[in-house]
Amino acid sequence: MHQLMLRRFSQETPAQWFYFCDGSGSDETKAIESYLKTHFEAEPLLVEVHRSIGGCLSFSEASALIAKHLCRSNIKVANRAFTSFAIFASSGVTTAWQSRAQQNIQADAASPRRLT
Repeated sequence: MHQLMLRRFSQETPAQWFYFCDGSGSDETKAIESYLKTHFEAEPLLVEVHRSIGGCLSFSEASALIAKHLCRSNIKVANRAFTSFAIFASSGVTTAWQSRAQQNIQADAASPRRLT
């Protein structure tokens, strides 16, 4: 997952960041799932918490994984085609955007699911 994200994650700079959490440890799973469903059209999502934690996940699995590591890591999320992106930063802010530059690139073949 780490190598795929290094190769394909958008290098565009998102325009606007939003405050998402305060690091209080409250369960943000439902809010994360709602945010993901707003910014991504379909499953699965590619999620990278860091180089050894991530996977190809459903909305609910991605939300649980992100909530577990929220405000502790800079978490990257992308759709399979690498046209929609989100970052949940360790500072508690998030941003999501779509890249028009990558819309004609074919999605990689399905990879094994991995959760840690």
